[in-house]
Amino acid sequence: GGITGGGDWGGVTSDPSESFLHKSSVFKCKKRRLLNCRKLCFRGALFDDNGSIPDPNRLVAEALKSALEPHSDNESENLKVMLNLTSELKRCNILRLSETEKLTFFLNLYHLMILHAYLVLGPPTSTFKWISYFNMISYQINDDIFSLTELEHCIIRAGMNFPAQFLSKYVLPTSRYSFAMSISDPRVNFALNCGSLSNPPSVPIYHVDRLEEQLNLASVYYLQESVSVAAKGKGVVVTLPHICQWYANDFGRGRPIDVAKYCVGFLTGDKQKLLTLALEGENIRSKFGEGGVAVKFQGYDFKCRTP
Repeated sequence: GGITGGGDWGGVTSDPSESFLHKSSVFKCKKRRLLNCRKLCFRGALFDDNGSIPDPNRLVAEALKSALEPHSDNESENLKVMLNLTSELKRCNILRLSETEKLTFFLNLYHLMILHAYLVLGPPTSTFKWISYFNMISYQINDDIFSLTELEHCIIRAGMNFPAQFLSKYVLPTSRYSFAMSISDPRVNFALNCGSLSNPPSVPIYHVDRLEEQLNLASVYYLQESVSVAAKGKGVVVTLPHICQWYANDFGRGRPIDVAKYCVGFLTGDKQKLLTLALEGENIRSKFGEGGVAVKFQGYDFKCRTP
């Protein structure tokens, strides 16, 4: 399904901020709005309605599927199903999950929160509203609360690098979570999809037993569509997506050529052949640098796909 889901839920409520968002009186979450609040969940109550401990990855996959496929005869009822599933996520115990299980859970949760917010509020309407929007949209999980920004940078990317922009160290939160990821995997950069036009139009539902394969496929999907490789003189000019410049330090030593060397493994066809030959060409260094390759980066389009 597409990152923007489908269907028309605009008529469900006249004021989404009243029906689907909540100011917590239990946690300190100034300027945040909890989306997964349709059903009450007492703190520490980890059992579902059937008396079982819910499987976090099964539950988040079901919730994401309902958000990606909102078509039904009664879309209001279908929305309630999604909201109920997201509320059940509050009961999940993610502290006991392995790193692979956590990464699977958090990738699906990230896309669920994006879709949830876009469906009930619409996407941010301008580049300048991105920061406040992603800092506002929040979920309660495992007796804790975090925003979309915290999920991305303080949990999923906790073991990775901050964006290269100078202002990022002053703008991004530095919250710490006991269940934060410790691994560093550059493919995460291509798996996270915030719904902007610079990202692919669809996302998969990740599964623990297929995560390695799915991360590779997500990287191929992202890079094959966004990377351009063109011969120029005795060398090659490769243009990479802007996210590769933001998070260059995730790729080896962080030099543009290091990023190109990492990305070539996820290209296919003529793009991969041309870039591979250029990177291996020891006799054509000239003005193109190592291997005769000049690396450029695209701009980033913050405009979002609309539900």
